[in-house]
Amino acid sequence: MSAFGTATETKKLYPDMSQLIGSGQYKKVYVATNIKGRNDKSIGIESDVSPQNVVVAICETSISRGIIGSRIIDEIVLQNEFSRKTPQLAPYIYGVVIKTQAGTITTYMGEDLVAGSRINHVTSTLSRGDLICIYQQRCDSDLNAHIKYNLTAIKKHHPDFIASDTTRFIEDIHASIKTLFGNIVESGYIGIDIKSGNICHFNGSESAEPVNIGLDMDPAFTYPFEQYLRAVTPPIEDLVKITSDFSEHATIFMLIEYYVVFTYMHKEHTDIVSRLLTQDGIGCAQIFEMLRFMKEMENLKYGNIFEYDSERFTPISMLKHYLSFNMKNEIAQNIINRMRSKGKTVSKDDITQIMEEANHEATFKFNRMPLEALATKICESLGLPSNLNVGVFTFNTSISPSSPVKSAGSRRLPRKMNSRKKHLNKRTHKTINARTSKSNSK
Repeated sequence: MSAFGTATETKKLYPDMSQLIGSGQYKKVYVATNIKGRNDKSIGIESDVSPQNVVVAICETSISRGIIGSRIIDEIVLQNEFSRKTPQLAPYIYGVVIKTQAGTITTYMGEDLVAGSRINHVTSTLSRGDLICIYQQRCDSDLNAHIKYNLTAIKKHHPDFIASDTTRFIEDIHASIKTLFGNIVESGYIGIDIKSGNICHFNGSESAEPVNIGLDMDPAFTYPFEQYLRAVTPPIEDLVKITSDFSEHATIFMLIEYYVVFTYMHKEHTDIVSRLLTQDGIGCAQIFEMLRFMKEMENLKYGNIFEYDSERFTPISMLKHYLSFNMKNEIAQNIINRMRSKGKTVSKDDITQIMEEANHEATFKFNRMPLEALATKICESLGLPSNLNVGVFTFNTSISPSSPVKSAGSRRLPRKMNSRKKHLNKRTHKTINARTSKSNSK
């Protein structure tokens, strides 16, 4: 029975407004239903897909004819492009419904969603309060939730197996995300906000499809670097080598950023991360070379690679952002310890002010930090020896796009596929989801 009151079974999909499962800066994500209710606002789509496999992200444009509306449309086009790649890199979009303040309702499906199609022409007409409803397949969880659940479960294993089971689990995830990052780069893109909360996870199946795919396709954080490099005028000398070098460093960057966030949340497993990176030939020297290369790529002679509209986020600025989490906590704790040592009581209001001051100080310090010091900080957070013995760049090609590793989606023991997992096959619509993670700030 629908929570909306009087309801009618239909062949359409609708958002179930009674079941909010995630939210972000300008999105609210609901489960899908075949039951039409009072509050669906007639924003359903025709679809044979089971509602259990679909979520609906509802976005309300908050800036009249402005950034938010156009950014949502650009994200839809980018996500649609990624979802159609092989292997699939992002959630498949089943359809988009736009409802204007005046009550006009337009549905976009299939070829309507590709670059230069009907949906691109909507941008100039969007106004404050217009609704954009995105229907896309639901994943089992984001990767962050999957990791937390399994690491907690492993702690209940027999004591003799906890260490080995933890290592094996993190190794499987490592293999899967290396494949994902390599495939993203091979497609000519770099994602600069790569973390487990921005990755869509599916539980294992017999399918050869990867179980982890990109989840957050915000165009302000996902850049087509190959396209930008090819478009530079005058043409870049030795474009092939620059593009190849960018691909290699971009893959390292995404892995390093992922683990900077991972070790912040799971510091007790830093030793496993350190070993895995060392096995891949990634040490402090390689990280420094990556930073130096990415800094050079910020030069305008290579085009505005790290710019979208009025937004500008670079790999280096994102690493500083996530590394500052550790520093601001340390700064805040030192301030609190000093206050308590003097016999002062630390109230909730004090803590709020202290955290604001600590964040400001950490940001200030990282903004002024040279690349050598930044590389050292990164290595410390990842448990790698802080040795900047910069010389020959030796990167283990096992992580490169040309040598994909086995996906964590290939289970040791095959399981019978249920109807939901069969839908992940690339001959249908493959793996997909909406940005359901509350940890995602966008």
